[in-house]
Amino acid sequence: MTKAANEPNLALTTSSLPDRSTPDNRTARRAVKRSLGLFVSVLDYAPAGTPDWTTAINDALLDVGANADKRLHLPAGNYVVSGVLNMAYPVDFFGDGMSLSVIKPTHLGTGLFITGEFGTGPRVRDLTIGFDTAGATSVAHIQVTNYQNVGSPTTQYSPDFLSLENLNLTGYSSSKAQYNVLVNGSSRVNTVGGTVAIGIRSIAMKRIVGFNATFRALELNHVRSGWYGDINLYGGSGGVGGAAVIAPSGVLSYDNKFFGGSINGTFAVADCDGTGLYGVTTTVSRGANVTNYVKY
Repeated sequence: MTKAANEPNLALTTSSLPDRSTPDNRTARRAVKRSLGLFVSVLDYAPAGTPDWTTAINDALLDVGANADKRLHLPAGNYVVSGVLNMAYPVDFFGDGMSLSVIKPTHLGTGLFITGEFGTGPRVRDLTIGFDTAGATSVAHIQVTNYQNVGSPTTQYSPDFLSLENLNLTGYSSSKAQYNVLVNGSSRVNTVGGTVAIGIRSIAMKRIVGFNATFRALELNHVRSGWYGDINLYGGSGGVGGAAVIAPSGVLSYDNKFFGGSINGTFAVADCDGTGLYGVTTTVSRGANVTNYVKY
């Protein structure tokens, strides 16, 4: 059957989406996009001209995480945030490129805080997080930790199978951070009689550029089976150097491998088993209880 020339086109398209002017319209807009199989965007959670995107992005991370799509698009643009962004669900949070989609925190805390409260496998890619704090020093661009169940102190959840890819972690107006990426799994222990912490497992990071960390650009604490490629860290003032794989109190971090990256300053390892640097140009500071360390 051939459509007549004057027959209206009833196909649902993006041009027929509700606008973003009201909360009801934005809810309807997201429903239509999902029905079309389109990515939900952070723009679908706030009206045009929004000056502070903290609430909108946090609402989006929660809503997308609770829905079946689990994917959140950050379109090209600058997004000022005055508070911490929290990723508790295993969302795939992606931009249009590290030079195009830019989150600008204006506070002195953490830019993006990732936990495993609602599942494993979070992913962040193709965007920039750049503090804009007029020269002040914030905590971290990205912080990854376990979720402690308040109602059950011995129960922790972890963002295992984390992926960070194509990220620019920087600062504007001489802004700095103590860490570019801080990963700490030390609170998650084996509650079934074991002595080695479970930590955070199976991390992958690749094509990450970090600038102006005043303490450690990258710290991995109680991390198991990590893969890191093309990690370029351009240190800040003071601190111990570019990166560290550590696990205090004699509890090991193990099987963390770095491939083809350049790390300015000192690479520190302590209480670790199976740390490998392959094609990484840097000096190394080795602490206590380091086993199966390899540098090529």
